[in-house]
Amino acid sequence: MTNPIHQEIIATMEKFQKGYDERNLNQVDRFVEELFVNEDDLIIIGTGDGEHCKGVEEVRELIQIDWEYWGNFKLDLENAVISNHGEVAWVVCDGILSKPVIKDTVYGSCIKRVEAVMSSSDTQEENLQLTFFIPSSTTDGY
Repeated sequence: MTNPIHQEIIATMEKFQKGYDERNLNQVDRFVEELFVNEDDLIIIGTGDGEHCKGVEEVRELIQIDWEYWGNFKLDLENAVISNHGEVAWVVCDGILSKPVIKDTVYGSCIKRVEAVMSSSDTQEENLQLTFFIPSSTTDGY
């Protein structure tokens, strides 16, 4: 028998996923009102550097930016692990972010990085390490 609280959480996460699937910028306010509490102590920690949003207005801005510029986001809700204690719940689930890769942009940035490191006067070994990202396809994403 499935926990009714867990069913409610999955239903909410499905609404969240649907919003990210549709990305209707005219519905950002309604999306935020429906899924987030309008409290000053609302906090969302995003995936990007500096994505710590406090309050409903910052959350709304994050959602709008995600919908305009972020890649395709898919939560693995079938394998989500949900726990709760009273009215507090937490969810652990995988998500996949896919985004088209533009060949010239990716390779161009790699070449610029190699050139910068090779022409650097810094000879310390730890500062000469490079990390390469080579896409398996130039248009299918990564």
